[in-house]
Amino acid sequence: MPVGSLIRRAVDVFRDYMDADNYIIAPRALTEPVVAGDAHASEGMEASHERESEHEFGGASTAPQEPYARLIHQSLSIDIDDHPQVHGNGYSLEDAEDDAGESAGESDGTASDPAEEKAARKAAKVQQRRDNRARRAQVRKEVVARGTMASKSAVAKSTQASKKAVAKTAHSSRAAAAKTAHTSRAVAAKTAHTSRAAAVKTGQASRHAYNSSKQVVVERMPERKPIPRQTEMGSRRALFALIALSIGGFGIGTTEFVSMGLLKYIGADYGISDGAAGRIVTAYAMGVVVGAPLITALTGKIPRRRLLLLLMGAFTVGNGLSVIAPNYPFLIAARFIAGIPHGAFFGVSSLVAVSLSKPGKRGQAIAIVNLGLPIATLIGVPLAQAIGQAMSWHYAYAMVSLIGLATLVSIWIALPHMTLMLTTNPLTELSALIKPQVLLTLLMGTVGFGGMFAVYTYISWTMTEVAGLPASLMWIVLMSYGVGMIIGTWFGGKLVDYNPERGIFFSLIIMMVILTAFFFTSHNPWLGTINFALIGMSGSLLTPNLQSRLMDTAGEAQTLASALNQSALNLANAGGAVVGGWVVSAGFGYSSGGLAGALMALLSMIVWAPTALVRRRSTASVQPVSTPAS
Repeated sequence: MPVGSLIRRAVDVFRDYMDADNYIIAPRALTEPVVAGDAHASEGMEASHERESEHEFGGASTAPQEPYARLIHQSLSIDIDDHPQVHGNGYSLEDAEDDAGESAGESDGTASDPAEEKAARKAAKVQQRRDNRARRAQVRKEVVARGTMASKSAVAKSTQASKKAVAKTAHSSRAAAAKTAHTSRAVAAKTAHTSRAAAVKTGQASRHAYNSSKQVVVERMPERKPIPRQTEMGSRRALFALIALSIGGFGIGTTEFVSMGLLKYIGADYGISDGAAGRIVTAYAMGVVVGAPLITALTGKIPRRRLLLLLMGAFTVGNGLSVIAPNYPFLIAARFIAGIPHGAFFGVSSLVAVSLSKPGKRGQAIAIVNLGLPIATLIGVPLAQAIGQAMSWHYAYAMVSLIGLATLVSIWIALPHMTLMLTTNPLTELSALIKPQVLLTLLMGTVGFGGMFAVYTYISWTMTEVAGLPASLMWIVLMSYGVGMIIGTWFGGKLVDYNPERGIFFSLIIMMVILTAFFFTSHNPWLGTINFALIGMSGSLLTPNLQSRLMDTAGEAQTLASALNQSALNLANAGGAVVGGWVVSAGFGYSSGGLAGALMALLSMIVWAPTALVRRRSTASVQPVSTPAS
């Protein structure tokens, strides 16, 4: 066998071996032995290629189809996308067929056929290979097109299926949510119904058990509304609270002055002298002087609302004991008890009024609380005296006790919990006694207010003996004094909101002028009555201004300082009476009480001037000094 044929055959065998994984089956002619020379081998290979081409492309052939031809035909029908038929080196089935055709052509060149036949056969095979390649390219395009269409159809079907699945899931979710909500509402309704039924059943069982054990009919009581805090109430509720405190002042004012008109009836019942009967008034005043500092110093930690209720309770008890007093000493003790809460009540109620007031309106709040006292002199005292004279002095004190009960109920309903008022201790409250500004303010009130009582104590003798007014008309004089006090209290609150220091100065000036004028007008009953009303107005102008100054200068000891104001006014009552008595005893006459009162107002002004100056300087010294910016 020639060497070239062996090498070519070995290359074909190696190529067929490398293409075995791609279903490339070597032609059978390459595996058959060559029995006679290169020519016969070339003829056998050429015949093999011809049979392969005829079988693959529908050519006529009488020879039986070999297995390798069938495998090649099957390989051509394989989907190119599934079996690309390409190795890593780029050699494919079509290339193998072309190489086989070229090999066959070369073999044909070595044969003994004529040259023309060989060229025609070669041209035909080349054309046939080109046609085969075109058909294979067309097949590839069709396969790719079918694959693309199939992919698009699969994507469309998948998208449609996803949309249907999402819609179905959303519908299922909405249905499940609606079902869950319906079930929850049903369960809640059933639970509420069960709870109500259980509560009703429990309540019925409880009432039945209680009725069975006590044999009484149980009624369902309405729930009591809780008492609001100071910060939870409006301006209307605050006004009601101030009116409730003013009712307490009305009761205190009534019981303070009613005893003066009933002394002769009390003395007649107990068989005592007029001087001894006058000690009843003194006992009440001593209770005021002792109780005011003592109660305020020891009750600093008690809430203000509770303290006011306790004070009004003690006031009601003291007047109730006065009603049932079996003897004179018992009545003295009862009047002392009734006077103990006097100063503390006015002091604490003034602080409560300031705490309830709006900014810039504390003077008006103090005035509303203090209005109870002048209204008492206008209405309460004449009414109580009329009842005592017509029935018995016991009923006069009974009326005051009823006023105390009405105040208790009013405070309980209207007054809130004073959460903005801080509690104090006894040492803090007692520190007011060592503050010079507090002591000097109390001295101003004692001296200045005393000038008014130098006239008030002897007004009956002045108007009946000097002015010639019938005794039956004295009620007009006393009522005019009450009207003047109401007017003075209201305008005094206005002065406090304007300027307390100037309010004190203005009140003392008016008091000095009016008291001096009374010396001349007291000889005429009507002028004297008008002048007496102006005296009451001037004294009431001074009271709220003194109260406000004590609050400003006492620091944290405001409760004791405010209560001491009432003690100072009661000392003024006693001191004015003493001064008026000295003037009358000296032979200057009842009208000279006005001049003595004017002198006391002048002395109070002399005390006020340096006190106000020192306070102004001390206030200016603690103000921060502004430094210029660098």
